[in-house]
Amino acid sequence: MKLNTTLMIFLCTMTLLTLGVVMITSSSAAIAARDINKAQVETKGGGVEAERPTLTSHSYYYTKRQIVWAGLAFICMIGVYRVDYDFYKRWGGTIFLACVLLLILVLIPGIGKKVNGARRWLGAGGVYLQASEFAKLGVIIFLSKILSEKNRSLKSWRHGFFPPLCLVGTVCFLIVVEPDLGTAVVVMLIAITMFAVAGMRPAHLLTLVVAAIPLLAGLIIFEPYRMKRLLSFLNPELDRQGSGWQLSQSLISVGSGGWEGLGLGNGPQKYLFLSESYTDFIFASICEELGIWGAGLVIALFVFLMVQGYRVAMKLQDMFGSLLATGITAMIGIQAFINMFVVLGMVPTKGLTLPFVSYGGSSLIVNMVAIGILMSLSREAELISLPTKSTATLRTVRSWGIR
Repeated sequence: MKLNTTLMIFLCTMTLLTLGVVMITSSSAAIAARDINKAQVETKGGGVEAERPTLTSHSYYYTKRQIVWAGLAFICMIGVYRVDYDFYKRWGGTIFLACVLLLILVLIPGIGKKVNGARRWLGAGGVYLQASEFAKLGVIIFLSKILSEKNRSLKSWRHGFFPPLCLVGTVCFLIVVEPDLGTAVVVMLIAITMFAVAGMRPAHLLTLVVAAIPLLAGLIIFEPYRMKRLLSFLNPELDRQGSGWQLSQSLISVGSGGWEGLGLGNGPQKYLFLSESYTDFIFASICEELGIWGAGLVIALFVFLMVQGYRVAMKLQDMFGSLLATGITAMIGIQAFINMFVVLGMVPTKGLTLPFVSYGGSSLIVNMVAIGILMSLSREAELISLPTKSTATLRTVRSWGIR
């Protein structure tokens, strides 16, 4: 039986999500115990409230939270899947403005929560959402809308290229101010991909890339901690106990796994050596415990997911849907491979999660919503390719989200 694209996207996503929960369980227990003990000592000794509220004395604290987030994200994905994608074209401007408002609210003291020197979070009571994660999807939806509407003027710098570039630049600026340069780079790479697919002039895209290089260099050079990260990337031994520690431990994790890995739960690096073993560097834990075969499976799943997204974009007959599928596919693929390149020491540390696999509520919800939209687009693409049916039948199929 031939599986349809929608089902393949769903199965691929659920496989990554399940693997993520398993690896978070394996890699977060020691860190959870440390955080719990620290919170208890601070609360009893100095009356200081714990940084992570409502901690329990259970090593599976982060696993439990991720399962809750996964359940919520799954519900969101199914709900979005049932929505016709024309909804996003009608409300694209409102969605974009809401995302910009969230990015502004994050920067306001007393509203945005500051963690490790960065003001990126909104929320209270132990539940916090990262506004920049939602902004990525908001930019994709809005760019799909305006690029499809400007189809005839896309090759014009003044009327086609410059206006959407300014809007994307505004979002990137707000994200950089948080500061979160890694997410801003991802947003710009997604935008460039969508510009290219929409039919922008290659000269305009080249101008954008050339102009972005010195700007990016300036943001790195004039920010000490970013410069430290860059130097540590070039030579982790320069400050192995400081800024080079995480990369050094990541490479040790990757190298110690070999072909078959040390076995699930047997990796020693998670015992407070690799501090982000369940978040940004979870791919290092996969390499360590599941080996090259496990890492290869993860890479293959992301490549497969990107291929299916590309197929959806190619099948759709309207430009908005095609650009929306392209943007979502680019968002997941770009972030996934940047994350894995960071773990392997191929690019400087960015602070990006591995989609569906890393611990984190905001990233998981946004990516699952994006998959729900992609599945909705895939359903529409499959309806287009079906043999001739009555209009009433097609309406019924669309309304119930089935084939």
